[in-house]
Amino acid sequence: MSDEKKLYFSTQEAAEKVGVKAHTLRFWEKEIGSLLAPRRTPSGVRTYTREDIETLKIFHYLTKEQGLSLSAAHLKLRNSKSEALKKHKLYERLNRLKDKVYELRSLLALSDDENDDDDLNLTN
Repeated sequence: MSDEKKLYFSTQEAAEKVGVKAHTLRFWEKEIGSLLAPRRTPSGVRTYTREDIETLKIFHYLTKEQGLSLSAAHLKLRNSKSEALKKHKLYERLNRLKDKVYELRSLLALSDDENDDDDLNLTN
């Protein structure tokens, strides 16, 4: 099933989407339990919704990129989740743009190398 149609994600899938290890998600659940309560299957396996994953991404952004402690990030999420979400979205967009710039630079460098080779062949 494609990710677009999935309603619930395993701990491993959620961890991959957030960019952390599965044990980190389980630890964070203890830290921000009031903001994150993944559902559990009858056998006790955690399942995360898209909203849960978005909350985890914001928490990751606040702790890793903003340098907040776990408790400060929890407090910020609890008090101003929409503001943190906006900043996180901007951060993600900036990273995508940086990736595009690097890709374009690589293409330009390849193009320049090919032109240099053509110039060498013309002078011989």
